[in-house]
Amino acid sequence: MSNEENETSIEDLKKSLSDRDATIKDLQTQFDAVKGKADQLLDETKKAKAKARDDEAIANQALKDRAKKNGDFEQLLQSSEKERQALSEQLGTLQNRVSSEKTRSESLRLASELADGTNAELLSEFISKRLKYTEDGLKVLDDNGNLTVSSLQDLKHEFESSGKFQSLIRGSKSSGGGAVGDGNGVAGKAKIERSNFDGMNPTQQMEFIRDGGEITD
Repeated sequence: MSNEENETSIEDLKKSLSDRDATIKDLQTQFDAVKGKADQLLDETKKAKAKARDDEAIANQALKDRAKKNGDFEQLLQSSEKERQALSEQLGTLQNRVSSEKTRSESLRLASELADGTNAELLSEFISKRLKYTEDGLKVLDDNGNLTVSSLQDLKHEFESSGKFQSLIRGSKSSGGGAVGDGNGVAGKAKIERSNFDGMNPTQQMEFIRDGGEITD
């Protein structure tokens, strides 16, 4: 082989090596680019997962905070309702006490205008059953417990003129032995119907019997 041919072969070999190096370099560049993209995607994936965990943690905490807040509100609401019920019961008790005192006071006042001593106390028990305290004051009830338009003076007159309680009314019988009875019993002896006697408390019943009272059916 001539020197010229040898030189040509060497040049071709150099060119071939140069092309190979260029190809390798190009492949390395492509590899580096792909690897860089893969690393970027991996990093973004990690960041996305981390953000997802953070978002989930924030959401869970928000749910816990909301549940706690709702629980506190529910507890506060229940506490407020219990307090309202307690105040309502106290108010009801106070109103009942006022009603009872007003009714008792007025029934005693009316009874004292009609009778004396034990008779007045006994009569006041029956009068009180015909009274009811309302926001508009004391009202008169009928025998069935229904409100009426009658006044307190009307009720007083009703008891005063009723034969049912005549033995308790002042001046309806004499204090002496010559008193005239009602034709159904001993003169001067108090008489009440069984239903009225049953309406007395035990002390009043004992006093009535002790004083010689008579019960009629």
